Amino acid sequence: MELFRLDRLGSRLRAPTLTQWVERKQFWNWRKSEYVRGKLARSDSNRPGITETYVKTAGQITRDHILPYHGETYIDEISVADCESLLFQWVSEGSAHKSANNRRSVYSVMMGEAERLGEIESNPWRLVPELSARKNSYGALTISEVALLLSPEGIDFEKKRNRLYYYASKIAFMTGLRIGEVCGLLTDDVRDITMQQGDKEIRGSYLNITHQYNIKLQARTLVKDKDERKVPISAELRNELEPFLTGQGRYLFSFHPRQEKPVSPHNLRNWLYTRMKEAGIEDREDRNVTFHSARRFFNTLLRHERIADDVIRRFTGHDSEEMTDHYTDYLPEDLQAISQAQRKLLLGEIKE
Repeated sequence: MELFRLDRLGSRLRAPTLTQWVERKQFWNWRKSEYVRGKLARSDSNRPGITETYVKTAGQITRDHILPYHGETYIDEISVADCESLLFQWVSEGSAHKSANNRRSVYSVMMGEAERLGEIESNPWRLVPELSARKNSYGALTISEVALLLSPEGIDFEKKRNRLYYYASKIAFMTGLRIGEVCGLLTDDVRDITMQQGDKEIRGSYLNITHQYNIKLQARTLVKDKDERKVPISAELRNELEPFLTGQGRYLFSFHPRQEKPVSPHNLRNWLYTRMKEAGIEDREDRNVTFHSARRFFNTLLRHERIADDVIRRFTGHDSEEMTDHYTDYLPEDLQAISQAQRKLLLGEIKE
């Protein structure tokens, strides 16, 4: 059955063009969009169904890659063939499959909402399959390479930039944090804990990870998986962080006099790449070794030390299950195992 709207005289109303639909709904306006408000209202406040970063990115995709092609087309006349043709056109113009799929997803969200609200009969993108897209495979660093990178030899620690970037990089390799999570660390996130295990008292430290620094929004936002996680750190690493703990609520790694702004992810990344060259790692680009390779290395380190996969997932944020409320039930053993792995690496006691 054909779906259309009638005015008060019974005449068919003209559906809006795609541009008119987007502008009328202020679809990708974080503060004014009914679609965004609905997504947030239906989701848990601790796990929002949509993020400001996504809305900002989707708005840019719509403006730059969707409206220039279909903006003047009435939304009830956009067909499956039109959508599929546009998907292939993006690729023919040089876009990677992953980029084209991202645009397809954004466009489908808008048309899906138009269908839900009765503006169109069905979302044509539902019948347009995604393109196959190869996942990025981040290059791996060996244990000996990381040992060289984290060796303080040859680093001028009199320069503040070297101190900040060195310890920020060290945190990434020793804890598997993403670069945004490293930059988003606050002094309050470095925590100490004392636990009882039988008749023994165990003291340890960990990083409490809840937020990351979002360069687009210039603000801290919830981490990618939206779940809190606690990553143990060795006593030695905890002591090395002490000079950065200058007060509550401050960024841990910051050039700002009051540590109100974190180091730039871009500059941190470039410092590490320069350090790789200094350490003799000349083929970084050929191997696709990036800052994210530090996260991969953390997984490798823990597996090398025979730490269980479920424990690794828990601390890297790959576990799909909720963090247990009884964290201290397993923290003593895991804290000791991970801290010991960090300590052995830095002492050169782990071999390939």
